[in-house]
Amino acid sequence: MVTWGVALSLPLAVAAAGPAALLPSAAAKPRCEASSQLDGVIGVPGEAIGKKRGAGVVEVRYSCLLTHQPQALKLPKAHAHDGFGTSVVRGYFNADDYEDVAVGVPGLDVKGHRDAGGVALFYGSKKGLRFGKLLTQASKGVPGAASTGARFGAAVGTEGYLGDHAYVLRVGAPGKKVSGHKNAGAFVDLPYVRGKLNHPRQVTLATKGIPGSPGTGDRLGASVVGSYAVGAPGRTVAGKAGAGAVLVSYFPGGGKPQKATLLTQASPGIAGEPTAGNHFGAALTRRWVGVPGQAVNGAAGAGAVVRYYYGSWADNPGFQPVEIVAGRDGVPGAPRAGAQFGATLSELGFYVDDTAWVPQDVLVGAPGDTIGGHGRAGSVTAIGVNEPTPDDDFPFSFTGQYQLLTAPTPATGAAFGTSIASPQSGLAIGAPGVHGGRVYLYRSSGPDQLPVVWQATWKQQAGRPETGDGFGSSSAGVSN
Repeated sequence: MVTWGVALSLPLAVAAAGPAALLPSAAAKPRCEASSQLDGVIGVPGEAIGKKRGAGVVEVRYSCLLTHQPQALKLPKAHAHDGFGTSVVRGYFNADDYEDVAVGVPGLDVKGHRDAGGVALFYGSKKGLRFGKLLTQASKGVPGAASTGARFGAAVGTEGYLGDHAYVLRVGAPGKKVSGHKNAGAFVDLPYVRGKLNHPRQVTLATKGIPGSPGTGDRLGASVVGSYAVGAPGRTVAGKAGAGAVLVSYFPGGGKPQKATLLTQASPGIAGEPTAGNHFGAALTRRWVGVPGQAVNGAAGAGAVVRYYYGSWADNPGFQPVEIVAGRDGVPGAPRAGAQFGATLSELGFYVDDTAWVPQDVLVGAPGDTIGGHGRAGSVTAIGVNEPTPDDDFPFSFTGQYQLLTAPTPATGAAFGTSIASPQSGLAIGAPGVHGGRVYLYRSSGPDQLPVVWQATWKQQAGRPETGDGFGSSSAGVSN
């Protein structure tokens, strides 16, 4: 069985979820099983609601009967600068068969605590999504406490299976003050088992059993992927401020967490070396870590992507370091200063029998890339890989399939590649820097995933497109 999903992260801020599945071909048509079947879920965190600037909305498009009627999700009591839609993820949280959406609201003020943050749950139904509840660290059952500047909801991720009615919603709070250290960061796991919270937990680098200790500016929780890993891209390593780290530990819903590992570029098996401003961990998938600040061939902030293992694989003596940079090993393009290659990441692949994930491509966003003389136009590179699983004995290799994606008409400041998702319609890439923002849709041109071809462009419909709206700043693929 093939299951859809997406792995998404934004620089130091936004969401991560499960991986993305094989793209449909251009000739494929979505199966319409219900008028509520979701297609695009797109964050517009800068949207004004009335005079409330930056309150934010999320635009939802449906693949069936409601295709031409996007739904605008809003916080029932919106406030200026809430940033509703900074992060989005899809899952099943209330034990029915309709897909739900969780929306990060990191700018929400809670009980007098400015930017404490929250997450809004919207439940699926036959008639579309409806507001369910607002979760903050002042809500019953949510561990921790609301605190100024925590930005709870800056990143969200999920992991689970509909058949088990068990989903873990992971929420990052990178601005959390811990043991006196500002912006040390935290994350909260909210396991929903048949619609009810089951042993939620808050984790910091001061939590018992977690390696390391909290440091000022770590920003743990700035990126998350499923229930597997959490980025701390601001962490100081070997005296290098902002070198970055990743906390790897699987926290199954209601179960005991596996042994945690804190990875940096000084860890065995991890390519590169800790350098100030690398921001290792700014973006994550289950196999890859974005290092968007890394200098390459003297180009500052050109960026890189490195491979890691999670769980018991971290102790695999056969693991070999792998680093991806533009212009090396057949990867198209060239390392350009400020490109931020690795600022966003996604995987394309499929699940076998709902258990074994088989990755086939890694998608690397470089929203700062210069294209055709247009600064920060942005790009996304698709890279074919053969990735071993625990039962395989073949080594990692590149397949030789590569593709550089840019907007059909590159524009200065567009930041194409700020978000990468895989909805029903194919591959969706956000460019929020265009006036009002854009999302570009791609489909595979045949039975193989690569190459993909541009098919359509989405513009904001849930409101009037304006500069600063940021349509496409975040997006969510189909949940796994």
